[in-house]
Amino acid sequence: MIIDVSWLIKNETEQIIKTEEVDGFKVYDDVKALTPIKLFSQASFKHGLLNIDLDIAYTLEFICCRCLKVFTKEQKLKFKEEYTIGQIQQTFEDNIINSEEIAKELIILNASIKNLCKEDCLGLCAVCGKDKNENKCDCEDYESNPYFDKLKILLCEKDKEV
Repeated sequence: MIIDVSWLIKNETEQIIKTEEVDGFKVYDDVKALTPIKLFSQASFKHGLLNIDLDIAYTLEFICCRCLKVFTKEQKLKFKEEYTIGQIQQTFEDNIINSEEIAKELIILNASIKNLCKEDCLGLCAVCGKDKNENKCDCEDYESNPYFDKLKILLCEKDKEV
């Protein structure tokens, strides 16, 4: 929704209320906001302050950072802000506010970086690549790194000399 602040200032007794559905977008490489994003916007100008209220309901699609499965989570956000005329002129170009852009910024800021399909996700086996959540593999739990094996030899030799 485009909010014309100049119109609201002239019509101080009026308010703008709109419910709309916004297209989804890519938040990060492994996170997408799915369509539709439901956005309820309300704006009014009273006592020298612009009041903006947003209610955002959306679904995020994630890729689990341990097992690489795709999963979704429904989320809701509320945004309530007051701006003075000076803040409006400094922050928003031509006294125009786009509530859709504010909603997208809020979704991006609230998206978590580490996403797990479930708290106790076991992930993939580092040796065979099987999903440990579905079935247990027969691989050893720990496979040493060949680069560190040479350090182990040095440590063993040092113990022999002392």
